[in-house]
Amino acid sequence: MTLTQNCNTPWAESWISQSNRSAGNLTRNSVLENKGLSIFGEAVIAEMNRLGMIVDLSHASIEAVRRTLSVSIAPVIFSHSGVYSICRHPRNIPDDILIQLKRHGSLLLITFFNDLISCSAEANVTDVADHFDYVRNLIGADYVGIGSDFDGVPRTPEGLSDVSEYGTLFQLLRDRGWKDEELEKAAGKNIIRVLYDVEQVRLNYPAKFSHPDESLIPESDLLDTSCRVTSL
Repeated sequence: MTLTQNCNTPWAESWISQSNRSAGNLTRNSVLENKGLSIFGEAVIAEMNRLGMIVDLSHASIEAVRRTLSVSIAPVIFSHSGVYSICRHPRNIPDDILIQLKRHGSLLLITFFNDLISCSAEANVTDVADHFDYVRNLIGADYVGIGSDFDGVPRTPEGLSDVSEYGTLFQLLRDRGWKDEELEKAAGKNIIRVLYDVEQVRLNYPAKFSHPDESLIPESDLLDTSCRVTSL
């Protein structure tokens, strides 16, 4: 389950809210005051761990990401993001978070959205391969996979218009020195590993915390419900 999309949820801060704060456009809400996640948001993460649900952070603010990585005892994913060092878009993931992903056994699934790949309206399959290479070189091939987002973006890189062109990407990566074992991981084995690890957390969850958390969200967290953005 994703914690947020382009608007804050009552318990987690979105990347757009983060961008607004960076621009000095601050609004008062409990999420911001709690640095990305509210206290209830931390409880949501714990309950997702208990249930064996994967936490998706692709649209969360960096503060929410850092807090989630400190709270979750299970691996998390970024289901459709890119590398910030290549394209400095606030939806992309900086190096320090990538390093935490490795320590946490988590996963970055690379999007095929031009704006997050090349920071422009135009991109090609080579640009996408650069993101895969960057993650592999920084933290290893065990922590990267395909995020695509074909059903959610208005444009995709030249050479990656649909799943039939995945072979083009994998051949390019092979030409750059990726081993077949690494390509298999990026193609699907990495996400299968995360699914398994998240389920193991569920199966081994401490008995004293095994009952559902039925706490209600505080009414004070529900004050700001104005955002209805649905793009990116």
